[in-house]
Amino acid sequence: MTDYKNIRGKKVKFFTSDLSNAQGEGQIFYSNTDSEYKIGASAAAWSSSSPQTTARDNTAGFGLQTAAILLGGAQSPQALVEEYNGTGWSAGGNLNTARWYGTGMGLQTAGLCVSGYNAGNKEEVESYDGSTWTEVGDVNTARRTLAGFGLQGAAIIATGYASDSHVANAESWDGSSWTEVGDVNTARGGMGGGTACGTSTAGLIFSGHEPPTGRLALTESWDGSSWTEVGDQNTARSEGQSSSNGTQTAALLFGGGSGGGGGTLRNICEEWNGTSWTETVDMSVVRQSGGGAGTSTSSLVFAGSPGLSSTEEYHITAATIAAAAWASGGNLNQSRNGPGAGTQTAAIMAGGYSPEGPTFANSEEYDGTSWTEGNNLGAAIYEHQMFGTQTATVSCGGHPNVVGTEEYDGTSWSEVEDMPAAKNTHGAAGILTAGVIFGDGVEGFEYDGTDWAAAGNINTDRTYVAGFGTQTAAVAVGGGAPPPNAVNATEEYDGSSWTSVNNTLAPRTRASAAGILTSGLVFGGIASGTYLGTTEGYDGTNWSTRPSMAQIRSNLGGSGASDESALAHGGRTTSYFAVTEEFTGETTSLNLKTITDS
Repeated sequence: MTDYKNIRGKKVKFFTSDLSNAQGEGQIFYSNTDSEYKIGASAAAWSSSSPQTTARDNTAGFGLQTAAILLGGAQSPQALVEEYNGTGWSAGGNLNTARWYGTGMGLQTAGLCVSGYNAGNKEEVESYDGSTWTEVGDVNTARRTLAGFGLQGAAIIATGYASDSHVANAESWDGSSWTEVGDVNTARGGMGGGTACGTSTAGLIFSGHEPPTGRLALTESWDGSSWTEVGDQNTARSEGQSSSNGTQTAALLFGGGSGGGGGTLRNICEEWNGTSWTETVDMSVVRQSGGGAGTSTSSLVFAGSPGLSSTEEYHITAATIAAAAWASGGNLNQSRNGPGAGTQTAAIMAGGYSPEGPTFANSEEYDGTSWTEGNNLGAAIYEHQMFGTQTATVSCGGHPNVVGTEEYDGTSWSEVEDMPAAKNTHGAAGILTAGVIFGDGVEGFEYDGTDWAAAGNINTDRTYVAGFGTQTAAVAVGGGAPPPNAVNATEEYDGSSWTSVNNTLAPRTRASAAGILTSGLVFGGIASGTYLGTTEGYDGTNWSTRPSMAQIRSNLGGSGASDESALAHGGRTTSYFAVTEEFTGETTSLNLKTITDS
């Protein structure tokens, strides 16, 4: 009998469990577990990602999915720029001229911001080198809601709203000045952050708004000298977003507004193949007037109306992507605030405070699903600190002026050597045999499992500081300095001295943290009287946004080994919580299809 190997010259592999790696795309195999033939297949999908630091609409964007720029925007005219690294957002260099309804083009380290609106249409153009914006040659016709495409040294802008009408005018940029070129066939505005893509000699513009006709489905192609109308979109719309680095033969259009009056917000996505538009998978969130970046197979959408801070990624891949997120875990047995130690699946919390206690000595252990009561601390305590693992933990200091230290061996707590001086509201990092504490005074202390010794002084004295890492690679983040003022100061400890490094995106005090120096998280806290649920990730150099917790809170406990796996538990706002949340970083798995004979 003829089999697959004889036909194709390849053997169908036999596996006891499914393939899981995305490199298995296109591979046919037999799953013994399911008694079925399967294949790894590509599919298009949108997945949620980390939010921007500032919600806004009427913005623009450019770059790639893993290196994008968000610039300008409203609710009021913005000069703020944010950069996306494929995981989260961080601050970029501010524009010289705040604006909205402009357009952008290029790459994250070599881009342009062109025109827009701020108390009138703008003619200003700025060039970005990855850190600083520099004013360059103005456009000939000031305008807003325009289309633009190309690179930093060779670009095209077209149409938009100028003076009191939509114009057909197009201009070409050669790296130093703008020159008028052939007009588009249909003048229009409502181009969002630039519903266009391509190069200066082979580009596209699509959709838009043309009073009194309304939303458009028109697409025009640019060949370097003239415009030609080509295939229409399936859904007319204006102020959509697009793959800014798509090509004349492969583009993506997503979102926008359509319908009468102010329009109906859309999540519809269409793909251009050089000849026609085809609807593909919808976005999760309806939006218009946001920003777009990437290519037709790897795009990014962010911000937009109505005042959004959400981000989504578009992939055509054999991998099924599960976005990073916080998810509910098992509740503590006792609502309270207080510190924690360990990992996401093996954590411990001991002591703490709530009006019901008010001060606790009881400890609880978490196994990744639920909390179990363990043996109590020797003394009830709060505003103390913990470091180590679930079976080898140190609790030290506390309110009001505690010098005591206790160790936990997985079964019971025992008193050990006192700290050299009393501390509370301090931070900590490390393990039982190599820990470090800091804050509540500039002097810190190291613990070797038996004795305490002086550590290097922290540069910024603060209370309620969060910490993570090891004794020789620790991070101190946030806190109140002077208390209760929240700060965004970050310092790294190398085992002997502290060095100030890049600040967090936003100040916070009474937060918690988890991870190691090159892969850490800080989450929750309070700033200016506002309780926080926001999360930031640290890669050893920069902070960027991560998904927020469901429960805003301060004075919470935290545990975890990295920015991919962390635990948040307890805490307070105007009341005290037993809530536990688990953070898991983005994961991928192979998209499998079952092969049938029908």
